[in-house]
Amino acid sequence: MSFRKDMLRYGTLVILAVIFIAGLSVIIITAEIKYDGECMVSAVVEWKSSKGSSVNIYVLNTSSASCSFIMGYHGLAVAVCFVFFIYFILLLRKVVVYPRALPWFALLCIIAAVFSLVCVMVLYIGLSNLCDGFLERYEGYTTCEAFESSYHYDRKGFTGLFKGAQIASWLSCVFWAVMALMLFAQRKSFRIRRSLRVENSIQT
Repeated sequence: MSFRKDMLRYGTLVILAVIFIAGLSVIIITAEIKYDGECMVSAVVEWKSSKGSSVNIYVLNTSSASCSFIMGYHGLAVAVCFVFFIYFILLLRKVVVYPRALPWFALLCIIAAVFSLVCVMVLYIGLSNLCDGFLERYEGYTTCEAFESSYHYDRKGFTGLFKGAQIASWLSCVFWAVMALMLFAQRKSFRIRRSLRVENSIQT
């Protein structure tokens, strides 16, 4: 029982480390998704011809709301993750014990997983809208990557940034969910041990 308990606790620390790194990655990558200094996550592309033969790309209706939401949420999630990490280190060192509020911690993890999934959807929709806008004029290109590699504009590599942020958000979502399951498992283990102690005390 002690070995299983320690494995759960050390496994929890590993999961929290992954969540922490994934959250920081989302913040760093999202901060780079910009066009002329503006957030591209919810940008709308409009093509306009100039007086010459050249064509200018205008990214209109850029808004910082999406980037602020993604970065703000993951910043908060990283902070919560850090607090959890410190708590479980103290738990391993037997400085603290399991609180009765452990199921509420698990609920917090579930909420974090849901918000991480929302971030994934925001990034996915944002990339889809940008790709549709860019490829609308040049039907010869089938992917944003192909368009990026052949057309010259200020923000090359945005598809890689979007996809990198999506992957990191997916990792955050999955591991927050796993963290919730781990907390429920540890709560169950704690209740079993407490019941055994009560039974032993009654017998003696």
